[in-house]
Amino acid sequence: MELLDFPIELTKYNERVYIHLFTDIHMGAMGCDRKALSRDVKNFKAAIDRGEKHYWILGGDNCNSVGPKDRRHDSATIAKEFRDYIGGSLFDEERAALCAHMRPIRDYGIGVGSGNHEDKISATSEHHPAIETARQLDLPYLGYSALIRLRMLNKVTNASVIIHWHHGRGAARQPGGKFNMVYGMRDVA
Repeated sequence: MELLDFPIELTKYNERVYIHLFTDIHMGAMGCDRKALSRDVKNFKAAIDRGEKHYWILGGDNCNSVGPKDRRHDSATIAKEFRDYIGGSLFDEERAALCAHMRPIRDYGIGVGSGNHEDKISATSEHHPAIETARQLDLPYLGYSALIRLRMLNKVTNASVIIHWHHGRGAARQPGGKFNMVYGMRDVA
C-alpha cells in the first residue's frame, strides 16, 4: 500500500473541496465512452475556472491493456481507432490517448492508481501502464491501494482527511460481499 501526503491550501477554513475519482476508463476498449470522459474533464475544468476547489484521482483500469498474448483478448472488443496497433504499440497508444484527455486538468491530479488490467500486463511484460501514465502526467503512482492524507491548510486552522483508495476487492462475487469487504477494511488506517 502506498502512502501519500497531499496539502491543499484553503482561502477560508470552511471552503469546500471536491475529490473526483476517474476509474475503470478502459481506454482503447470498444465500450470506453471517450466523449463522456471529455465532457467530465470539461466540466471539471469549468468548476476550477469558477473558483471551486476540485482534485482528482485516476483509479485503475485506466487503459484496457488487453493484448493478443492475454487469454481475455478479443480484437472485436478493441476500439477501431486502436486496432492497427494490436501486437505493436497498443498499450502506448492507449496510454497516450488517456494522458491527452487528462492533461488539461493535470495540475489538479492527486495520483494515478493501478487496477487488475495494468497489473496483468506488468506480470507478463516489462511494461506497467499505470506507472508510465503517472510518469507521463508527473503525478504520484498510487499502486493498487493507497492511504492519502489530505492536509487542509489555511491561516486559521489545519485539518486532515484520510482517504483509503483501493481499486477493488471482488465484493460482487458473494452474497453480502459489499458489506463484508467494507467491514474487512475497517482496520486499514
